[in-house]
Amino acid sequence: MLKQHFSHPHPLAAATLVEDDGTLCSACEFPLSGAAFKCSKPKCEFHLHDLCFALPPEIHHPSHPKHPLILAGSPPYVGGEFACDGCGDVGSGFIYRCPRCQFDLHIHCAALPETVVGKNHDHPLRLGFESKGKGFCCGVCEEGFGNGGWVYYCGVCDFGVHVHCFVADDEDEDEEIVG
Repeated sequence: MLKQHFSHPHPLAAATLVEDDGTLCSACEFPLSGAAFKCSKPKCEFHLHDLCFALPPEIHHPSHPKHPLILAGSPPYVGGEFACDGCGDVGSGFIYRCPRCQFDLHIHCAALPETVVGKNHDHPLRLGFESKGKGFCCGVCEEGFGNGGWVYYCGVCDFGVHVHCFVADDEDEDEEIVG
C-alpha cells in the first residue's frame, strides 16, 4: 500500500531497511533500520523512519513559548540548511520552525525530554534552553558550552552536561561516567 507524505511529491512504500546499508532518513538524517517508508520511484533516495513519517504538523515547545512551531519538510533558507537553535548544529532535513521569529529546531531536538535521570549525576537534570556561559564546563567531556546550545543542568550542584554527552541509565554499562 502506498502513502503520500506532505514533504515529498512521490508516493511512499512501506519497507524494512537494514542500518548497515548506509541509508539515512530524509527527515532526521539518522541511519535507517527496521520499519520505514521509501520512495516508490526508482532512483529517488527519499526515506523516512515510521516515527518521522508520523510527526505532528505543529508543536508547542517550552523553548519558544510565544508561538507554535510548524513542521517543514526542508529548511526555507538559501542553501537548504539551517542552524538549530537547540543544539547549534547545522541540518538540512525536517525542521520545526517559527516562521515569525525564524526560530528553528531539529526534529530530534524538539523531542528531547525536559527532565532526565541518568548515569552522569545523582540528581535529575533539567533541560536548560540557554547556555551556562563562558567558563562553565560540561561535567562529562569537560569542554565549554560556547555560544549557545542547550544543556542538561542540576541547579542543586551547579552541574551541567551537553545534551549530546548525556548518558541515560539504559545506555551501555561500559560507558565512562564522570560527575
